[in-house]
Amino acid sequence: MSKRIATYLFFFSLLVLGAGFAAKKYSVVKVTYVEIIGSDKLTAADIPVTVGDNLLNVEMKGILNSVMKHNFIATASVRPDYYGKITVTVTEKSPVGYVYLNQLYGITKRCELLPASLNDQGLQLPIIRGVNIKSPVCFSIIDDAALRSAITFIETVKTRYPRSYDTLSEIVIENGELKLIIEPGSIVVHLGLGEFDSKIQRIEKILESNKNPGLDIDLRMVDLAVLKSRVSMDREVNNGI
Repeated sequence: MSKRIATYLFFFSLLVLGAGFAAKKYSVVKVTYVEIIGSDKLTAADIPVTVGDNLLNVEMKGILNSVMKHNFIATASVRPDYYGKITVTVTEKSPVGYVYLNQLYGITKRCELLPASLNDQGLQLPIIRGVNIKSPVCFSIIDDAALRSAITFIETVKTRYPRSYDTLSEIVIENGELKLIIEPGSIVVHLGLGEFDSKIQRIEKILESNKNPGLDIDLRMVDLAVLKSRVSMDREVNNGI
């Protein structure tokens, strides 16, 4: 046997012995505590591990899978330390708005229905009306183009135009198009579809100089805004127009 091979075998033996020593040393580390961060709905009872279990025998992937089975969880991670503590960090699904069907639901950016009480925002989020779903089911995803467009609009306003987002009360879906209700004054904006950035900018310019308690803004024509005050609309109604 050559000297080089003998040297390799010697170091390999040391590695094997070291691994065995480490396994023996840490085999007595027991689970002492399970911490859950990010949710008050999950408890240690939901985690498939018991205080006193051998930490090296606990499958972290199994913990992760069990947590993700809860419909209200969006993301999860598991981290053990060698003092026996297991930390489970989660984020819950959050609504970007509410949608009114047979009752009020939360709606996520991927069009998933949530119970209205999940991550409740105190009704401070915009409400979407006019979605026609016969049998809504929580945690199901709605495949509706107009609803997706409404959510895209909400996300656009929230991230780029916070001033307008704060005044956005409702989005009404009518004939596949979007109509906004802006407060204060219950200002109605016929938005149509598409070109959200340019339309929001035009809305903000109009409202900066608006002195009417109520206003009807039609932005469905390209590069044109048709304005009617609530007074003129009432006059038209009274005249049968």
